[in-house]
This record gives sequence, structure tokens and C-alpha cells, in this order.
Amino acid sequence: MNVDIYRDLFETAPVGVIMQSRQIPGYEKRHKTEFFNDYQKPQDMEYVCGSVLVRNDDLTIQFGTHRSKCANDFGQDEFDFLQRVLPHLVRAVQMRQSLAAESRRQTLAEAALHQLRLGVLLADAQARPIFVNHMAEHLIAASNGALNLSLYGLKTRKPEDAAYLYRLVANAASTTAGEGISIGGEMRIACDDGSFLQLCVTPLSRQYLDSDFGSTTSACAVIFISRPGSVHLHWRKVAIYYGLTPAEARLAAQLANGGSLEEAAGYLNITTHTARTQLKAVFAKTGARRQSELVAMLLQGVLAFCRTEKDRAMLSPR
Repeated sequence: MNVDIYRDLFETAPVGVIMQSRQIPGYEKRHKTEFFNDYQKPQDMEYVCGSVLVRNDDLTIQFGTHRSKCANDFGQDEFDFLQRVLPHLVRAVQMRQSLAAESRRQTLAEAALHQLRLGVLLADAQARPIFVNHMAEHLIAASNGALNLSLYGLKTRKPEDAAYLYRLVANAASTTAGEGISIGGEMRIACDDGSFLQLCVTPLSRQYLDSDFGSTTSACAVIFISRPGSVHLHWRKVAIYYGLTPAEARLAAQLANGGSLEEAAGYLNITTHTARTQLKAVFAKTGARRQSELVAMLLQGVLAFCRTEKDRAMLSPR
């Protein structure tokens, strides 16, 4: 008989109840099963005593103790001892599952933040990094030293920029910890190539934090980092999202990426008249009434904040 007498028991036995060998249905016929002869007998498992610790839709966790054939079955003292230990085992498994679930949620949340085109950096009160998404790492690295990141904290090339940044972070972190009233602030850091980074420092909203989240050791601030002109929309995604034809989407994306109508027409090798005709169709489908409104719609929409395949290739670890 190829029968595991414990399988049905684990699926139906109440959680947190100790069961001994003689209480298991079919236990007296176990010597005729392949499970006993192939698994238990070679390990001299004659007597068993155990319990189901957790059972849900995903898994069943149980524990068991075993004794050899030359020993007696489990006695009342041992049964009572296991009964005392069992609640602690159940609680330990529940805590482990809770921690594992929290770890999965954190991993998923971080993965979502890595998808953003916006740099997101969580820092403590001394501007030391707690979490940095991929776009923040890229923007900082591309600043060529205007803004630096290490385990010891954020650094800027100019001392006056560093002083202001540290003050913003410290004040915002104090508010996160419930000890300040600062709402944060913004600053720009100039890069050597004439561009600049925009930083927005803000405390975490306390409405999303636990009520006991208030010690100075929990003080932190969020720094959002962007680089004007760094967003380049792909026409294929614009076409899908706004229901445009390929030609209309190419024009809309080119306008959003910084070109004038005439420049976009030249880049796309079409006449200005054709570009104006396509632009009217884009207005009708998107609801925009002017070119500036269309550009603002595209740059402020969800596509501007979601990384493209090109972004992912650029930011992926080498």
C-alpha cells in the first residue's frame, strides 16, 4: 500500500493540538504501507507525537517527535511538556510568517520605486542614505561630482549647497520624528555642463506611520531628485496610452521632448502643414487645446514617471 497515513491527518487535524501515535487513524496498519517501510522503518520511527502548527491556503506546517521501537511510547509527562511548549512553537511560526510577509512587501515596494524616472532617496537626519532608487543613483552619478553619495551621507561640491541641504534634511527628519514643524524645501545644484539637479526635501507624512513611530532614531526625510529635460517619451507608449496613430504619437512625443512644431516636422521629415494636421488630431484625442497644454499633459502624465526599456538598460547593474 502506497499510503501516507499522516497526509490526511495534517489536512484535517486541528491546529495547535498534540496527537500521539494511537490517536492517528490507521496507525495500526502503518506497517503495511510503503511510507512506513521506505521512510519510517529505516530511521527507526516507531512512535510519533506532534501537531499541526499552521495551516492556510498556501501551506501546512507541522512538527513531530519520534521514538524508536525499543523505547516506550510517549508518556503523560512528555505529552504535558509538549502541550506547554506548543503555544510558543505556534507563535514562533506565526511571527516568522509575518516577518516573511513584511519582507516581501518591502521588496515589492522597493521594486516599484525603482521603476520611477524620479530619483527617490530616503535619508536619516545626517543625510546618510537609508534607501536609494536606481534613478537617484543614476542622476547623482551623472552630475559629475556636483552631488555625491556615500555611506557617510550626501556631499555637494559647493559648501553653501551642502549647508543648505543638511539643514533641509535635518529639519524634515525632525518633523518625521514628530519633533518639528518643517515642511521641507527645494534647492537646485548646478552641474559642470550647465544643467542642474532639482532636489525636493520633505518629511514623511505621519498619517502613514505607526503611532509609536516617534523616536529620534527614526528621524528621516525623503529627497526627490530630478533633472529638467531628462524625460524622453517613447512614441509607442504615447500611441498606446492616448490612442494615437504612430504618426500622431511620433509628433506628440517629439514636441514633449522639447522640439517646436517646425523642428519636430523637420526631424520627422514631414511638412509643417502635415504636422499641424496631425497636431489637430492629437488635440481631439487627448482633449488638449493648445500645444503647451499637450506638452504639459504628456510630461505630467504617468508615462513621464515610468521608466522605459532604454532607462532600464541604462540603469541595470553591469
